[in-house]
Amino acid sequence: MTSYLIILLAVNTIIFNFYSPQDSKKTFNGILILFISLYVIHLLGLFKTDNYDEAGFELQKKVSILLFPVLLFFSPGLAVKEVRTVMLSFVLSCLLIGSFCLLVATYYLFSFGDSSLFFYHGLSTIVGMHATYLSMYFCFSVSILLCIFFKDVYTFNLKKKIIYYSSLFILILVILLLGTRTQLLILIIGAIFYFFYSFSRNSNSIKSIFAGIIAGIFILCTVFLFPTNKERFKEAFNYDIGNRWGEKQVRYLMWSSALELIKKYPVAGVGTGDVQDELQEYYLDHEYISLTYLENTRYNAHNQFLETAIGLGLPGLIILLLCFGISLSFALKHNNILYFVFILLFMISCMTESLLERQSGIVFYAFFNSFLYFNNLNKRTIFHPSLRFDG
Repeated sequence: MTSYLIILLAVNTIIFNFYSPQDSKKTFNGILILFISLYVIHLLGLFKTDNYDEAGFELQKKVSILLFPVLLFFSPGLAVKEVRTVMLSFVLSCLLIGSFCLLVATYYLFSFGDSSLFFYHGLSTIVGMHATYLSMYFCFSVSILLCIFFKDVYTFNLKKKIIYYSSLFILILVILLLGTRTQLLILIIGAIFYFFYSFSRNSNSIKSIFAGIIAGIFILCTVFLFPTNKERFKEAFNYDIGNRWGEKQVRYLMWSSALELIKKYPVAGVGTGDVQDELQEYYLDHEYISLTYLENTRYNAHNQFLETAIGLGLPGLIILLLCFGISLSFALKHNNILYFVFILLFMISCMTESLLERQSGIVFYAFFNSFLYFNNLNKRTIFHPSLRFDG
């Protein structure tokens, strides 16, 4: 469905640009070239690769990184109402998905006494997604609601307030149940800053700091109400747990392996399609049992920065960092707090997952990065006037 919609958007954009008046036509600019260069350097990686089948699949999978910047750059700018509609449509889709997951999990609980579908991958696989990606979507949806309606919520009537707070409750509840550590930490830190900022406008700094800390502690305590979350955080800080390997061991082995491959191929990398093959060979050569024990499971670097550096070398890593850095700078310059939050959320999530290796991460980044940049959202569009970086 997503592929067909992207094709439809491409056809629509081409037709619009072809028939638009000459003075309204756009030409390529520097930021557009930077965004699409992330795809171009994957094309150049073909000269280095040995696995052309995998390289072709990678290029096909990442084509959104090329298409969305071009399409959204050449598309007509949207009105404020249209921009809000796009963002809130994403929130609505997450609410529908979250509600559906909770309903299915409840059905299995009462019908079969099985509560496993309420937690982590059990909950996300109901809609065929990885827990990390779904949790990231929901974190961004929370950010959209908080940014768009920042202080307007105080003017809502009772019905609108019920809808607004119920939506936030469902989104946050699903994040807590999914139990992905990185997104939970983002949620806690985000809550601290949000409440600090909200209270600082009406109270002194001591009270606002206190309010932010209390909010963070409350969410942290709520996180550990769920046994699954306790277990997952325990895994993160233990080398092994009984007969299982803890995340501390597994992540260390993956990241150390990735760093060794980067040292071996620092300039050109191993090529677009060879990253997983090289990692797997390294795991086997060094007898990393915890990474090779499952016959049909292959572990990537679980860090997008390391993953990119392995495949494309330092040039690829520099382009990726420039894409993130310039986007953050643009968001700060234009007081575009939602764009800032989006890039920060994606960057932090990239520290523990290779997000640009799955369609769920590729399309999410490619679309919203281009949409928020080229529609140039700022304090005068969808945000409340008081929601600014400069206060």
